[in-house]
Amino acid sequence: MEHNNITLIKNIDLTSDDLTMKLKIVRLWKLPDHINKREVYSIEMILMDEEGTKITGTVSKRFLPKFTHLLNENIIIFVIKPNFGSVRSSYKYVDNTNKVVFGSSTKVERCNVFNGPQFGFSFTSFKAILEHSADEDLSIDVIGEVHDLQPIRTFLNGEGIVTKQATFKIQDLKGEVMSVTLFSEYAEQYIDYLQKHPKEVRFIVILQFERIKWFQAKPAANTSYNVSKLFINDDIEEIITFKKSFIENKPWGYFGCTKCYKKVEPLILIDDKPKSIAEFDEPTIYRCTKCLIDVRTPIPRFRIKIRVQDHTGVVSLTLFDREAKKLLKVSAKDLIGSHSKEAIQSNQEVSVFDDYPPFLTTLLQKKFAFKIEISRFVLDHSLSLYGINKISVDDNIISQLSQKVDHEQVERSYEVTVCLYGNDISIYAITF
Repeated sequence: MEHNNITLIKNIDLTSDDLTMKLKIVRLWKLPDHINKREVYSIEMILMDEEGTKITGTVSKRFLPKFTHLLNENIIIFVIKPNFGSVRSSYKYVDNTNKVVFGSSTKVERCNVFNGPQFGFSFTSFKAILEHSADEDLSIDVIGEVHDLQPIRTFLNGEGIVTKQATFKIQDLKGEVMSVTLFSEYAEQYIDYLQKHPKEVRFIVILQFERIKWFQAKPAANTSYNVSKLFINDDIEEIITFKKSFIENKPWGYFGCTKCYKKVEPLILIDDKPKSIAEFDEPTIYRCTKCLIDVRTPIPRFRIKIRVQDHTGVVSLTLFDREAKKLLKVSAKDLIGSHSKEAIQSNQEVSVFDDYPPFLTTLLQKKFAFKIEISRFVLDHSLSLYGINKISVDDNIISQLSQKVDHEQVERSYEVTVCLYGNDISIYAITF
């Protein structure tokens, strides 16, 4: 049944008792009773109208028999004669101080047509989070490519329940990086995806209704109770668009620690909280993510992503600084040139490493022999993510490998094609 005079969330009139709203249930969860946790205390929801505006909704214990069978996640409903309460919590899942209350006079009807967004994502920029300008009392949505996979942690939570924790970093289209921590069922979902997709080489994730947490002056997107939603390489518009854009914006380097090879991150602390770099005139201070030391003049280093394909499939390889310098006969700092000092002082890593220098095309149409590095974590989770440990342009080694390939001795060596942003490099692999 269709209804006329549908009220949008932005037009809610708290003085009226006779409104009709058309809403999609984006998220639904049940809160347990404080005394008897086996009983449901209330049903909580995040609702969205056809403009993509969101509001929370609640069904108290008293009205559960009336509404429970009518409410499910992802359905569209007409809410007739809703009541509206105020949101008392300082932390909010949506940017709205009101909530829809399903009461004695409220009616719910199903609807099959919804001309609004599918999920209602509202992405927060990594820059806003890192610079402490994002509202930390409001949930966030983020999207990025997974990096730096960490071993899964298992521990007992405060209630003595065995809990899993997955931690990794994600990178956005501008090259900004932030940490993510998944707990409980979200960590299980992440682990399950890795196990079911062992040949997957790129993981794009969307985390919806996450909470910003700070640890050692660094922000992380943490799952929030059972309200958050996790999408991993889902066939949805936002992830498809991100993948296409990310391929075109892959950085070829980073600012590294002077003591080790790990990436450093900009860090300016005032009252123990990072502030926007634009607020200060002095050069940026960086902190190493491994040594945890402060670095004023980090070293530009190579980290070139390439894709490799042979007769068995496709994998991703990373050409790191040491081997890249040997091969290219130039350092990342040399390629940046006169912009190096200015970029370091003003934290312009993203713009500096965004565009591929024409010089890197010297890799194209050449033959190499290489040795790949496989970590224990990659083996344990059957991931196709490898670093290049050694590279050789020695004609004897390449000739030896070519002969083995000609004799179909593919157990230890094979011919592959590397794709570097739409261009092909013929590369031979051999064990040194």
